[in-house]
Amino acid sequence: MLNGFVAPVYQSGSGPINDVSLVAGIWNDFNPAHQNAPGYNELDAFAGVNFSVDKDWIAGIQYVAFISPPGNFKTEHNLEFSMRYDDNLRWMSPISLNPYAKLFFTFSGNSTVVLGKVPSFDVELGAVPTWDFHPYEVPLVLTMPTWLTVGPADFWGGTSNLGVFSTGFNARVPLEQIPPQYGQWSFNAGVQYYNLINDQLRNAQEVIGVVSPGSTGHRNVFVFAAGLGLHF
Repeated sequence: MLNGFVAPVYQSGSGPINDVSLVAGIWNDFNPAHQNAPGYNELDAFAGVNFSVDKDWIAGIQYVAFISPPGNFKTEHNLEFSMRYDDNLRWMSPISLNPYAKLFFTFSGNSTVVLGKVPSFDVELGAVPTWDFHPYEVPLVLTMPTWLTVGPADFWGGTSNLGVFSTGFNARVPLEQIPPQYGQWSFNAGVQYYNLINDQLRNAQEVIGVVSPGSTGHRNVFVFAAGLGLHF
């Protein structure tokens, strides 16, 4: 469950910096099937700033803390730097690609990937192809989030520089029949595929109890999700 807050602090129609916003939020993970932490599994808190550069580039700096309410790991302190290009239907209209890059730096606490070294970092390179059907008078937005993580081998605690490849498909249906004074609601559903390229990510599954001792961790993982979204 994700709850977030965005506060615009600066907007300008001219100059290299066009928009600055403060962001903060909390993500909660409730997983009754988790062996080590049934119930309330994890809490992630984040805060940072996003700003647009020359209108089409969106950059961000964010602090993220991974917290284990049951105390299964030390709080993991991280910084994330992101840059995304909003192509705004320029290249493949009516589809936009929205390529991006993220630098994720973990500087204190346990390893975010269990067996890795701290401090260390990885880089996520990806895109979120988006097809908005509103021009066809259909309340539907399709996205295909796709990315690859790379970085120094010690981030994962092994010898490979590759981490995870992921791609998926998501459909968002705005619930436009709800009056706007009650917020902007939407229904979301999709599936995301993860290929755990790095063998240490499979080994970590045994450490945290996802698989039985002596078992080989899962290489290919599918996550199905559905939910309601609301923002004001």
